[in-house]
Amino acid sequence: MKRMTTLRLAATALMALAFTGCQSSQTTRLNVHGTPGAAFTARYKAGSLEGTVSTQTQAQTTAVLEVSGGRFEAEVVKKDPASELSIEVRRGSRTVLQASSPQGTHGLMIAEKPGGWATETIP
Repeated sequence: MKRMTTLRLAATALMALAFTGCQSSQTTRLNVHGTPGAAFTARYKAGSLEGTVSTQTQAQTTAVLEVSGGRFEAEVVKKDPASELSIEVRRGSRTVLQASSPQGTHGLMIAEKPGGWATETIP
């Protein structure tokens, strides 16, 4: 009887570890597309990680960064406000946010909040 209880506790602990391990290792990916050759800078924070990536759009969607861990937020700023950019945030294999920065704007701020995702256009 004691052995069955020990086995059940061990199995429960392993399932909990596997579940939380899968959640924390899920990657967040920032994809950007828009006017071909449009230069932009993405400043990001994911949990305790933060950084800056400067690049330009390609003919197809540009995968800007992929990070694991914590809440994600980013500021994507266009070099030329006349260009257009669209962003997509993917969590694992699922798209969790899509937003665009049309001509005449400087970019987008995006943030993962407790109730979902928020976006704000940078005028």
